[in-house]
Amino acid sequence: MKILIAPVNIANQPLTVVKELRRQGVDTHLIQYWHGMSHPFGYDVDKYVDMRGRNWREGQLSFLSKALADGYDIFHFWNRSLYCSYPYRDMM
Repeated sequence: MKILIAPVNIANQPLTVVKELRRQGVDTHLIQYWHGMSHPFGYDVDKYVDMRGRNWREGQLSFLSKALADGYDIFHFWNRSLYCSYPYRDMM
């Protein structure tokens, strides 16, 4: 089984879930949609999907298409839907 958790890492909660699933032997990855290559609060993720200069929705669909081709079985959209707005926009 291969699990993908995306698109945000709020308070490192999804990373904690990913680490425990990995400890139990589940192939799990945490993906962050963002406008750069690091989390604004310094949290770790497995991969950043850089949205700079991209249409936000098209960028999300493009990554989801790639993830489907990579054989993920379960997609968990942490605290956002597939079509989420710009994360943390109202927090800064």
